[in-house]
Amino acid sequence: MVNYEDIIRVPYTTLPNFEKYYGPYFQDPPSPAHMAAKKSMFDDDRIYGKSWFETPTAIKSNLSTKIAGRLDLEKICRNQLGRSVSSVKDIALLMQEDVAILHRGKMEACCFMFPSGWAPETKVGMTFAELHQPVADGDRLRASENVITKLMCGDHCYHRYVWGLANSGMLSAHPRYKGKNAAAESITDIWFRYEHQITVPIDRGLTSLFTVDVRLTPYIELCEGQRARIVESINSMSPSVIEYKGMAPFKKLLDALP
Repeated sequence: MVNYEDIIRVPYTTLPNFEKYYGPYFQDPPSPAHMAAKKSMFDDDRIYGKSWFETPTAIKSNLSTKIAGRLDLEKICRNQLGRSVSSVKDIALLMQEDVAILHRGKMEACCFMFPSGWAPETKVGMTFAELHQPVADGDRLRASENVITKLMCGDHCYHRYVWGLANSGMLSAHPRYKGKNAAAESITDIWFRYEHQITVPIDRGLTSLFTVDVRLTPYIELCEGQRARIVESINSMSPSVIEYKGMAPFKKLLDALP
């Protein structure tokens, strides 16, 4: 059972708030809805262009193979795909979660089929600080780059939650789909979207896996206490964070409620 107090911080903060994690690395079995959405996203790649990447460094260093070994995915891959894991895409096809691989401080592979408003294919080889450059009020987050990347490649797994509001129950919020969904006009058009992010060390001091499990729930299905906490957290956000997270139209609707 997810504790919404762990997801929705009050006051809101852009700091990562990573905590040690001892649970499973991925959902087993994966949600059929998530897997269907991933396959649909891969199909759309033929229209919009490739939305995932794996750098020459990732290929040369066999990073996907190492990840598969760490997560015991090889047998699953042979059963489902009829072959061994050969890319980060294969890993994503076996898991509900989106995946990224950080190596020597840079993102060398990424298969995020459900990004929250950003395009993974534009982030090739970026450092932690570069990846989080757009984050509003994110100076302390970016300044923590060395500490966070060291932890990710250290002795423990860590996790955190990130949340937002959306005007669609669509899992992927890739920019290529922007404009396909009508703006929210009432509370029934609002969806609560959250990510469960997990870091898994692979090679000490060198490589780590980053997984993200995306979930969406209609706002009207949340209990009164959960809605109140969301409103309280939004009201604690700075104007720049509200703009960055696209909260303004949702805040307007929620502020108008009795």
